[in-house]
Amino acid sequence: MKINFNTKNLIILEYPTMAGGKFISLCLAISEKILHQHKMLANKKIQKKWTQLESFKVSKKVLEKKIFLQKHFELGCTELAGFSFNVPVESQESQANNFWKELTNQNEYKFFMVDHHGKKWSHYPNSQHIIFKNYDKILKLRNSFYDNLYKFSTHDKNHIEFDLETIFNDINFHKEISKTCNFLNIKQINPIYIEEMRKLFLKTINIGFE
Repeated sequence: MKINFNTKNLIILEYPTMAGGKFISLCLAISEKILHQHKMLANKKIQKKWTQLESFKVSKKVLEKKIFLQKHFELGCTELAGFSFNVPVESQESQANNFWKELTNQNEYKFFMVDHHGKKWSHYPNSQHIIFKNYDKILKLRNSFYDNLYKFSTHDKNHIEFDLETIFNDINFHKEISKTCNFLNIKQINPIYIEEMRKLFLKTINIGFE
């Protein structure tokens, strides 16, 4: 099986390193139809048909592991696909694992990859893009900054902007998640789970970035 570069189920997260995009992926992966960025977890979700509650427990454990380890911990592109955004297009076919190839050829589940520089996934023309904005406060809390060296792109009707500063306000954050669910055409995620994730993220936001 080969990679289906025309898949409509790939979601690209566009944001600077350390700006919090992986947290949003954990929130959205609570959906029954979106996979976590980890081959084993994603495969288990497909096989067991996880509910929102079961998916929420996994997303929550990722944040809780940061507390246990007292260092930054996250899921990632390589853990899911066998490669990341900085692998040249011509090398992706050989580096991709079989699970990634299967994902691009199925139509039931959506899945994430990350772009820290912009315009890295144009060879997946039907992908949907979440472009993050207003991340300066998060970067400051993590002793980092974004120098605007790279400009994140827009993709006509295939993109939506996500305001990361809403993380600091429960009502606004819930609205932003809801808007994104509508864009992705998935069922709304239980707001109780979203609020618990938001509070836990704020507790762990500095871990690993002191």
